[in-house]
Amino acid sequence: MNQMQDTGPLLSVRNLAVQFNTVDGIVHAVNGISFDLFRGETLGVVGESGSGKSVSMLSLVRLVPEPPGEVTDGSALFRGTHETVDLLKLSWREMAAVRGRRIGFVFQDPLSSLNPLISVGKQIREVLERHNRARGKAAKRRSIELLALVGIPDPEKRYYSYPHEFSGGMRQRVMIAIAIACDPEVIIADEPTTALDVTIQAQIVDLLVRLKRELGISVIWISHDLGVVAGIADRVLVMYGGTAVETGTAETVYQHPRHPYTVGLLGAVPKLHEHNERLVNIEGRPPSVYSRLEQCPFAPRCPWAFERCTQQRPPLLPTGRDEGHSSACWYDLELNERRPGRST
Repeated sequence: MNQMQDTGPLLSVRNLAVQFNTVDGIVHAVNGISFDLFRGETLGVVGESGSGKSVSMLSLVRLVPEPPGEVTDGSALFRGTHETVDLLKLSWREMAAVRGRRIGFVFQDPLSSLNPLISVGKQIREVLERHNRARGKAAKRRSIELLALVGIPDPEKRYYSYPHEFSGGMRQRVMIAIAIACDPEVIIADEPTTALDVTIQAQIVDLLVRLKRELGISVIWISHDLGVVAGIADRVLVMYGGTAVETGTAETVYQHPRHPYTVGLLGAVPKLHEHNERLVNIEGRPPSVYSRLEQCPFAPRCPWAFERCTQQRPPLLPTGRDEGHSSACWYDLELNERRPGRST
């Protein structure tokens, strides 16, 4: 991990904010999140539905529909093998050259993401031709190679098949083939195992882990499944209410969580070796997306909240435990300040 960080982050996102203008008012979907992605690592982004995981990552590659969506603040510096660019400042034409070529995306629903009227082989081929990676027979040959690489049996024949002729797991393999077609530096996987049975989920996870290792790709893995993330992520970003509430190495976050929301999430996960455990229930409801956050978003549900939590939103601050481990919690900051050897 230190070796990856010494090279500097591949992607640095700072103060990203995204909102949607609706007839019912402004939806504050993402409220100023910051994170880094390093070369060769997997960053797991976790949180409950509505926490802003998918919207924040979709906005980085301009896949949030505008309007009603709008990136209102922030920067996303991408330091790839080419020049450093701010993804949020690129024109539509410039982003089209980055998306699919330097950053691949795997969607959670391959059936709605693939064109039902075009064979899967041709859809892979179109990506190669669009980014001038190959044309004609060379593009077809490479498409077949990609189908084989992601584990599609009889790829020469299945090149001509249509999405409805594949199972859910095979369609997701096709989506992965499209995502890696142009040798991207980053893949964003948005809950890629959703709606798949457990056995197929494990196969897709193993496939992406293998491809990441063999191709040297950095991965952002969006998921609500803490078990999956624990097994594949180098670092974890925990989101709640459109904010980042904790980040650190997977080992530190899972074994020594500091934010009350992270503690609650992990407490709600059954453990195979504990037969009589009592699972944690997080009381209350998530914050309204129609209100601008001026306080800690978790304060109304937090058992340790005090006056400052309802008046001021905490930033991500180092916990002092491990390098890179940060928590957005005033209570945690109070504990650090009052520990022996620290001034109060």
